[in-house]
Amino acid sequence: MGHRLGIGVVAFVLVCLVSSYTQIQAGTVGVVLRLGKVQSTTFDPGFHFKLPISTRSSPTRPRSPAYEAADKPQDSQANYTDYTVDSTTSDGQTVQITFTVLFRVPSEGAAQIAQTVGDMTAVVENVVKAFSRSVSREVPKGFTAEELYTQKGQVDAQTEIQTRLETDFGTME
Repeated sequence: MGHRLGIGVVAFVLVCLVSSYTQIQAGTVGVVLRLGKVQSTTFDPGFHFKLPISTRSSPTRPRSPAYEAADKPQDSQANYTDYTVDSTTSDGQTVQITFTVLFRVPSEGAAQIAQTVGDMTAVVENVVKAFSRSVSREVPKGFTAEELYTQKGQVDAQTEIQTRLETDFGTME
């Protein structure tokens, strides 16, 4: 009986030792979860000690993944893909908008974003996709079809979309 208890204690100690550290890969931030609840702290890349068993980390990429709306999303090299956006111009013409949004989750806000929005898939679906598709539908309405088919018109529309997205995403931090 005492021998089994000793083996059980040794096994428990080994489990605690093995689960008392975590390694966060370069290019990611570890969102800390204690008993399933997101904590306000994050782990930067490297080796970290943590409370055994009750604490884990969920990697989040603060770098710039890409969300792309394309004619053929299956051929895209973006991390997250979708189909083009249909819109109308100020003169009533229908246009298809293709675009790529590079974004990042700021490491200092990763825990709050994970708690309020969710994992990276939820961030893309509920924030990046929702905002970028909405703005990409609205902006062309301020241009004629002829303007959008010129280089200047394309640059002007792109700049307006980018400015609006930066403002919208910036208010979420």
